[in-house]
Amino acid sequence: MHEVFAYAAREHMKVFLLGAKTEINHEAQQAIRRCYGIEVEGYSPRYEPYPYSSETAEAMLQAIQRARPQILLAALGAPKQELWLDDHQPELARIGVRLAIAVGGTLDMLAGVYRKAPSLICSMGLEGVWRLLLDPKRLRRFPNPIRFFWLTLLS
Repeated sequence: MHEVFAYAAREHMKVFLLGAKTEINHEAQQAIRRCYGIEVEGYSPRYEPYPYSSETAEAMLQAIQRARPQILLAALGAPKQELWLDDHQPELARIGVRLAIAVGGTLDMLAGVYRKAPSLICSMGLEGVWRLLLDPKRLRRFPNPIRFFWLTLLS
């Protein structure tokens, strides 16, 4: 994300946050402004329940269209964020979104809800394990936790 924010600052690109809780979006917006000098053009809160209705998807797209960002950071949770971005790629392109990224818990980290993994853990590629240690309830998202840990260790 550091590289994305540095690029956005250099190119004067607008950023939009999609999906986290309102207070998380607000805190992440402040952190992005403070650390990178970027103004986040807007954010839209998480919508429930999933799968989203056509009215909910339309409300999300309208919020994005009002802000007209070039970069969209989707924090809807996996696999919702990936599916939503894939389903709405044509509309996002028409709006002018040039880069849409599924960011998962990145906004939580920017907002200070979770600490970033120590450098050693990052260098080993074990940030997913770090997140599970901080928030064990995430484990239920994985259909086969043993396979997840094995694949994490192999990566």
